[in-house]
Amino acid sequence: MNTADFNSASGARGNNARGAPDKALSLSELIGMFRRRLRLFLSIVIAVTAIAVVVTFVIPPRFTATATVKVDPSARSFIDKDQGSSGDILASARLDTELRIAKSRKVAVAVVEQMKLADDPEYAPKDAKGTPAERQQSVVDAVMNASDIQRDGLTYVVNFSFTSKNPEKAALIANAFAQEYIAESVRVRLAGVQAQAQALSSGLDNLGKEASQAAAAAAEFRARNGLVDAMNQSTAVQQQASSLAVSLSGAQSDLARSQSELQQAEAQMAANNIEAIPGVLDSPVIQDYRRQRTEVARIHAENASKYGPRHPEFIKSQQQLATLDRQIREEAGQIVRSLRAQVRSDQERVRSMQGNLARTQGQLAANNSAEVQAQSLDRNAEAASEIYREFQKAQQSASQQTNLNAPQAIIVSQAVAPLSASFPNKPLFALLGGFMGVVLGAAAIFIADALATGILNAKEAEDLLGAPVMASVPLLSPPLLRKAGRGASPDNYVIAKPMSAYAEALRSVKSALVLSGVDRPVKTIAFTSALPGEGKTATCISFARVLGMGGAKVVLIDGDLRRGSMSRLGGGDRAVGLMEVLNGSASLDQALVKDEVEGVQILSLVRASFTPRDLFGSEAIERLFAELRERFDYVIIDSPPVLAVNDARTLAKMADAVVFVCRWAKTPRAAASSAINLLERDGALVAGVALSMVDFSAKGALAGTDPSYYYSSYRRYYQE
Repeated sequence: MNTADFNSASGARGNNARGAPDKALSLSELIGMFRRRLRLFLSIVIAVTAIAVVVTFVIPPRFTATATVKVDPSARSFIDKDQGSSGDILASARLDTELRIAKSRKVAVAVVEQMKLADDPEYAPKDAKGTPAERQQSVVDAVMNASDIQRDGLTYVVNFSFTSKNPEKAALIANAFAQEYIAESVRVRLAGVQAQAQALSSGLDNLGKEASQAAAAAAEFRARNGLVDAMNQSTAVQQQASSLAVSLSGAQSDLARSQSELQQAEAQMAANNIEAIPGVLDSPVIQDYRRQRTEVARIHAENASKYGPRHPEFIKSQQQLATLDRQIREEAGQIVRSLRAQVRSDQERVRSMQGNLARTQGQLAANNSAEVQAQSLDRNAEAASEIYREFQKAQQSASQQTNLNAPQAIIVSQAVAPLSASFPNKPLFALLGGFMGVVLGAAAIFIADALATGILNAKEAEDLLGAPVMASVPLLSPPLLRKAGRGASPDNYVIAKPMSAYAEALRSVKSALVLSGVDRPVKTIAFTSALPGEGKTATCISFARVLGMGGAKVVLIDGDLRRGSMSRLGGGDRAVGLMEVLNGSASLDQALVKDEVEGVQILSLVRASFTPRDLFGSEAIERLFAELRERFDYVIIDSPPVLAVNDARTLAKMADAVVFVCRWAKTPRAAASSAINLLERDGALVAGVALSMVDFSAKGALAGTDPSYYYSSYRRYYQE
């Protein structure tokens, strides 16, 4: 079969409507994947964990010692004020400042010099290159990297930790860091206090002069403008302005009300809604007109019902109604005109009061302008004096604190040499190794499963190949074959163990053939596969013997001319076989050999033959098959692989049914699909698929819909 045939067959099979679409893995399928790759998973987990454990013994141990220091953030600078609710925030900020000091390079340099670490081989290798300054900087960097200074939670405790190969050295350097931090903190605080005291002292004289000048300017202004009793003089004007403001507010309120009533009346007048005009309902004239109109309207209604619209009485009452409506409207217009007059009166009153108030306020502003300026000068003078007093207090406090050097932190506990190494953490390394092993093992499982091309269970075979699975033929392991005592071959095992699961699977193939729905008796059965080495021949021979043990007359034909493998059956040397019968040089009876199972005869090859002659396309093979059908109940053909030899397709077409043998977990899916597609395209009847060499113990590879999945539950029915 050439490459073009294979590709076309594979493509046709991929488009087969019976193929199942791809879908996401279910939970049971994932579990099955892990179960069938369990050995791979466990080996990777154990290997990675072992490597992690070995690494912990190879890495040189390191020891970490910790000194504990308590910082007092309540101590603050003399210029700080009581911050109320922000005190906690300031305390946290001061503690952060102290941590910055503790982690500063200056502290690390002092520790290196104090402990003479520049000569320590752990931090200053003898073969280090560079200038002395560069080597010194390298040592400081190494020491800073080995130190860890952290706040203990939300407390005011700071832990000074140091890691070294030597536990005693780690404790000494951790204590040195704590002590040097306290000393540096005192130096920084005193330097800040001294700088502030000096700045305050230099500015105190200038502030005193500014305060004196501000007080003198305020006194001079009051004297020049005669503002000694200005407050009493302006009291009467303020009272008058207040009274005018109250009156103006009332007048403006009256104006707004009258304007609102006028707007409402005009709107209702335009809408001919006279009853809604303010004052209409209170007018006695309009009320009288309304009563008259009501009576005339009643009479008009009676005239309309008695006489009709052309009667004089009806016309008279209608004219009376029109007259009364006109009079009501004229009276309403008079009310609107009176509202307009009221609005004009209120407007004049408001304008008059506004003018009086403006004049009074101008007089009051003139009186108060000078007082406001004088008060501004007084405030400036008071502020200058207050600043002067505060700076004077600050200068006194600064002078006092420059003489103090009490630290803001104390060492709570000295670092001691640790008894156990802090790195590597062997339990943690083992745990991380196990975790990485699980991750890598899972990844390996998915990769291995993705690279696997074999068919694993009946459901997968049916979805892919579009043919029913007749049986899952179990794998016969070498120990199981040896235990049977008849040689290491499956076809002998079926004789030794006729009630085994292996024999029962072949009986299932027979039942599937009988129930396959073929419209003619199934007598000629061809066994084929996609590729060599899939257990086709062993399955074919075993199937023939199962039929023979069941009482049927069976002939077994070796149809693989190039790699015939049945010459070992029947015993003894033979001179003629299938080739000789087809050539006419021997009769069928001369070529047939009895098998050790009664009722089974074998038509094998004397030797494998590579011949260009189309023996299976001749009339001789048709005559042979016709004779075999008459003499035997079943004609079993062991044909070559479909993708390897074209003879398989010819034999499959001649058979009543084809059993396609597919090796479990080994036969590539694409090869199996292409082979079946070629058989169906040639018109061969593929009755079903037989999965060969299925490992029933690998439940992870089987599906719950596959009967083999439950083998452990019903295995006691068999005699293995």
